[in-house]
Amino acid sequence: MIRLGRSKAGHDTGKVYYICKEDDTYYYLTDGRLKKVDTPKKKKKKHVQLITYLPENIVDILKEEVTDENAKIKRALKAYQDR
Repeated sequence: MIRLGRSKAGHDTGKVYYICKEDDTYYYLTDGRLKKVDTPKKKKKKHVQLITYLPENIVDILKEEVTDENAKIKRALKAYQDR
């Protein structure tokens, strides 16, 4: 499932992230730039607001098969914020 979330608390309040995985308590977030896919940011679920509607072009970018996942995520987040 492709999901984005916006930080509600902390020094990164308002920043949009790609949710790469989750467990019972935490989301593991990446932005493709500072927080890479191999070292995601761990943030409590209560501190992340899920983005329920994603435009079709963002979903298409995130579904692409590429060798560099970080670049793909960075491009998708940029497209989301530029819309």
